[in-house]
This record gives sequence, structure tokens and C-alpha cells, in this order.
Amino acid sequence: MAGWRTERQMKMPKYNTTERIRSSLSKQGAWWQASLVLAFVLASMVTSCGPDTGKMTPLLPNGVADLVIVYRKETTDEQIEDFLNNVLAHRRPDGRGYKFLPAIGLVARESDIPGYKATDINYHSDAPQWQRDEVKRAALSSPIVYKVLENVAPSKIKKIE
Repeated sequence: MAGWRTERQMKMPKYNTTERIRSSLSKQGAWWQASLVLAFVLASMVTSCGPDTGKMTPLLPNGVADLVIVYRKETTDEQIEDFLNNVLAHRRPDGRGYKFLPAIGLVARESDIPGYKATDINYHSDAPQWQRDEVKRAALSSPIVYKVLENVAPSKIKKIE
């Protein structure tokens, strides 16, 4: 009889074959996903964690900056941030932060110059001279800039005159 179930069948939960297969696969899928995640984590740890040589990689190639912008002594960090964002960079059209002038490839805050705050700039290798001149002109036009040095190793600057 089609609609009748035996007493034993009534005590058992009602599953159809599709639900049993889906349940079994989801348990296997969870183990499969967990094993993939574990394998990925282990592989990334092995490949990314090489031996520590104790050497630091310099930020500037050859230790020389194309420009070192030295700020006046009374310049605050907020003024420097404003200078970097509004003079050497401009707000992106899509609203996601700022974009540096086209010639600028690297910008790093400098801390090795005694008594002054400074910013190191390296140009893109293919930046034309007129774009490089534009960066220098923009820096020199700011009232917070004390001096602009060209093609110097910031670590070798001991005194600003």
C-alpha cells in the first residue's frame, strides 16, 4: 500500500536517497575543504619563510635618492601629510586615495637627517625630464620645504646648511 508505513519505518527519520547522498557529500566536502586550506597554509609557510639572513633590503636602489625634500624644522607631520597628498599627489577620480605625480615611483619618509624631517623620492626609470622637473618645482613651491637635494644618499647627509 502506497501511503502506509510500517512501525519500524515510522521510528526511522524520513530521508530520501538524494538527501542521504547530499549529506554524505557535504561531510566529505567539509573534510576536503579543510584539507585544502591546511595544504595551502603549509605550502605558503614553506615557500615564504626562508632562512633569516639578518640582512635588510635597502628601500632605495644603491642607497641614493633622486630627490630628498627637507622640511623646515617647525613643520608638523600633518603638514607633511597634506604636502604629500596635495602637492606631490592628487586625489584619485574614483575617490580611492591619492595618486602621485606621474614621475614619482617611490616615496619614503626619511628619519636619518639630524634635526629635520625629510622625504626621499625616486623617479620611475622611464620618467621624462620635464616630469622630473615638475616634481622638483612643486616641492620648491611649498612653504614647508626648506631644501631640496638631488641625487644624494640620505644616509650620508650629516648636516643641512
